[in-house]
Amino acid sequence: MKTYLDCLPCMMSQALRASRMATNDERKIKELLDNVGAMMKDIRLESIPPETGDAIYKEVSKITGVADPYKKVKESNIQEALSLYPELKEIIRKSDNKLLTAIRIAIAGNVIDLGVDKEFNIVTFQDAVDSGIDEVAEIISSGSSAPAVILELCN
Repeated sequence: MKTYLDCLPCMMSQALRASRMATNDERKIKELLDNVGAMMKDIRLESIPPETGDAIYKEVSKITGVADPYKKVKESNIQEALSLYPELKEIIRKSDNKLLTAIRIAIAGNVIDLGVDKEFNIVTFQDAVDSGIDEVAEIISSGSSAPAVILELCN
C-alpha cells in the first residue's frame, strides 16, 4: 500500500471529522486543519496511509486534548456487535464450513474503520462476510488476533 494523490483530500476530510468529534471549538478545528494542511506537503507518496493517519491523530489529540475522538462511537459499536453475537454464532452453527464462515465474520469485523468510512452499516459487514476469502491457512498463520475471535465463535 502506498499513498496516492487521491488519499490527500480524504486525509483532510478525516482530520475534519475527527476534530469535530473531539471538539466544537471552531478555532481549534481551524488550527488542526491548518496544521494538517501544512503536513500534506511533506507526505511522501511512498509512505503508507496509516503513517499519515497516525500523525493526524496525534495532532488531533495535541490540539483538542482528546486522545480518542472515536471513543463514544466505538463503545456504541461494541454494544451493537455484542447484540449480534448470538446471531453470528447461529450463522456459523448452520454453515457447511464453520471455520471458513467464522473467518469471514472475523475479517468482516475488521473492515470497520470509522476514520476512513463516514458510516458503517450491516450491508458493508454482510458484503465482507460473503466475499470469497479462502486463504484460511494464511490468515491463521499470520499472527493476527482473528484466530482467537474465530475460535471463540466456533465454540
